Amino acid sequence: MEIKDILAYLRIIVSPTDTISIARVINVPKRGIGAETLKTILKFGTSHQHGTMELLRELAANKKVSGCEKIKGKALDGIKRFCRVIDETSTLETQVFIGFLFFFFIVMVFSYSFCYILLIVLFIIFFRAKLLEN
Repeated sequence: MEIKDILAYLRIIVSPTDTISIARVINVPKRGIGAETLKTILKFGTSHQHGTMELLRELAANKKVSGCEKIKGKALDGIKRFCRVIDETSTLETQVFIGFLFFFFIVMVFSYSFCYILLIVLFIIFFRAKLLEN
């Protein structure tokens, strides 16, 4: 797993409508989701009323989704595992923890000043909490 993959997971947690990040990590680590399944998901996800992540959640809940009838077996199991990972990491407590890990990562890698990074992290947490209230 690369840093770009970790950042893509974080982007999905913050913004579940980020189709590019979903496409990048839906099969990282390998979940048995092939190129054709991914192509189908992206095709119908962009036209789905709530976006690609919501389409994946509907598939994971075994709901009938028009155009995605061929997705079953190993690919469907992989989609269920992917949705479970995203949903489990989308709780507020986990997001705060991830925010502090991200903060630590930025400080260690980029050597920004402590106060500047702390303000950014608090800003992200505050506005994420505000979004969850709505």
